[in-house]
Amino acid sequence: MANALDKQSIARLQRFRDLGDRWRDLNRTDLQALVHELRDELALHDRRYYVDDKPLVPDAEYDFEFRLLEAIEAAHPEFVDAASPTVRVGGAVREAFKKIEHLSSMLSIEDAFSDDEVQAFEDRAKRALGLEAPDWRYVAEVKLDGLACNLVYEAGVLVSAATRGDGKVGEDVTANAKTIRSIPLKLQGDGQPARLEVRGEVVMHKDSFAAMNAALVEADEEPYINPRNAAAGALRQLDPKITRQRDLRFYAYGPGLVEGRRFAKHTDALQAFEAWGIATNPERKQAATLAEALAFFREIGDRRAALPYQIDGIVIKIDEYDIWDRLGATARNPRYAVARKYPPEEATTKLRAIRFQVGRTGKVTPVAELEPIFVGGVTVSNATLHNYDEMHKFGQLHVGDVLVVRRAGDVIPEVVRRLTEGEGAVVDFPTHCPECRTVLELEGAYHMCPNRSGCPAQLRGALIHWASRHAMDIRILGEKTVDALIESGLARDVADLYSLDAKKERLLTLPLFADRKADLLLEGIAASKVRPLDRFLFGLGIRHVGREVARLIAARVHDPRELFDRDDTWYDAIDGIGPEIAASAAAYFAEPLNRQRIERLLAAGVQPQSPAKDSDVFVNSPFVGKKIVFTGSLETLSRDQAQDLARRLGASAVNSVSKKTDLVVAGPGAGSKLAKAEQFGVEVVDEATFLARLREVGIDI
Repeated sequence: MANALDKQSIARLQRFRDLGDRWRDLNRTDLQALVHELRDELALHDRRYYVDDKPLVPDAEYDFEFRLLEAIEAAHPEFVDAASPTVRVGGAVREAFKKIEHLSSMLSIEDAFSDDEVQAFEDRAKRALGLEAPDWRYVAEVKLDGLACNLVYEAGVLVSAATRGDGKVGEDVTANAKTIRSIPLKLQGDGQPARLEVRGEVVMHKDSFAAMNAALVEADEEPYINPRNAAAGALRQLDPKITRQRDLRFYAYGPGLVEGRRFAKHTDALQAFEAWGIATNPERKQAATLAEALAFFREIGDRRAALPYQIDGIVIKIDEYDIWDRLGATARNPRYAVARKYPPEEATTKLRAIRFQVGRTGKVTPVAELEPIFVGGVTVSNATLHNYDEMHKFGQLHVGDVLVVRRAGDVIPEVVRRLTEGEGAVVDFPTHCPECRTVLELEGAYHMCPNRSGCPAQLRGALIHWASRHAMDIRILGEKTVDALIESGLARDVADLYSLDAKKERLLTLPLFADRKADLLLEGIAASKVRPLDRFLFGLGIRHVGREVARLIAARVHDPRELFDRDDTWYDAIDGIGPEIAASAAAYFAEPLNRQRIERLLAAGVQPQSPAKDSDVFVNSPFVGKKIVFTGSLETLSRDQAQDLARRLGASAVNSVSKKTDLVVAGPGAGSKLAKAEQFGVEVVDEATFLARLREVGIDI
């Protein structure tokens, strides 16, 4: 939630707004001064949002300032430098990662799985220094479950970023790291070293992970198993534009090489980082004794599920750097730190069978059917094996194999390893589609059924997806109804749905359809003829195209036929769409069968509605720049209608409550989101109050 602005901030915002297009009339000196002012302002906003968790302005104001800077730099490329926030948009796709040698080794922290092992760490340190009792303090920090990253700053400017690699040499991820807004491109304040290595962890918060996985599932893509894998995959993308789309965060946990400055304590270094605008994790404690540090371990364990990110333990470090120097390190581990790990959420079960599911795009996914086991707070009886390679990573699987399954928090159950080989039949990956017996084709890591128009599983998935609430919203068209339509031959394509009114007599002969059921189905299909264009595009089931990508495309056309002649470069030019999505969308609309389907839908009376124009947005509404969460049951609006209205009014409709949420609209049945809103002091209103506020800006529902 943005804080109240001071007079200087309001004056700066107004001045930037007043400049508008007039910046072109400025002389070179004044224009260059404006560029530096905009960069400083955007860097301040990034720090307040990502480091201090106290955003200063609404997103709309930030976006305006960013676009203004971008426009000036585009007109005057001589002003561009490595510290400009515009470099965060991502550059061209690279062929491979180069290697970067770290200025100092990135060592791994030794793990401890019991308090006794932590005590043994302290005892070793005392013996090494010849002490009867410790003469130091500790710092205990949460151990984030992400990807280690090493940043290098020279004269306060970020010059490189690399993964840990083997501890001495890592992969160059500089272009990707620059898209992460919690990584400052230029350090703020005074007292910065001439050269500085900043070690930290790149993570994806749980709510961002859930939203990303939901989008992947909608686009018929494989969801990530956990936020760590998602963060690692995003940071190591060859296309920085894709990294930018993923909501990654960086938290520094300490320095590497420091030239031109000496820190006495680890806490001093972290405080200096914060002063320079580098994010550190607030979940840490300075402890006088090891017992206090272990008490912090238990306290965090009790709150672990409520943290916004995943952790797998805490790191206990001696605070004094002179003790670090005296203790030194082994070839792998420093002797001044230890990681107290939480026990993994794993369980052992047996493999009953593997079934092979065919999705609506033809992708064949192996799913392990397990003897039910309670793990991670739920009973698990199925676990996805993703693809051929994942299915065979433990060798050939047999019925009766004893497997270890892991599930942490709300993530997808994962088969971790095989303990013993079963005595049952060997399970082979099919060579033909389990549904239509078409020979499978390999596309990347996945086996695909190429029978797009004749595979019943693909047709079934396509119809269910078309009718889903985020697509054409035909509520009465459930799975059993879809099965009945397919089996009777009444639906061999989504376009066939719109000719069912002419076949009502035949419809009534089916077991599921009495008069009223048939009427409700036909009414629902008729109502779906008028839906927003983005829902129409999403409903087509284009591979890789989820709801957000459909919105981005729909905002640029008025008729789906305009997309028939768009090549992948047109899609790739849209901010938020990468080359893989662009190629998939272009290929879909180039295929004659898909064009025929769209023409049939339009001829049947389906009328996709183009998005509201900018003039329809109530820019003076109190909702502009706000983050709104809808929870519980809404009685007048559907959830999607409410979210669409919020976006039309310039707000962001988000799915999870945080300190940055501005408003929660709660209906009956609101649960944990309402509790979080009360915890964070976020304003909560009911649907009636929300509708009253809509009427104040001219929208009467």
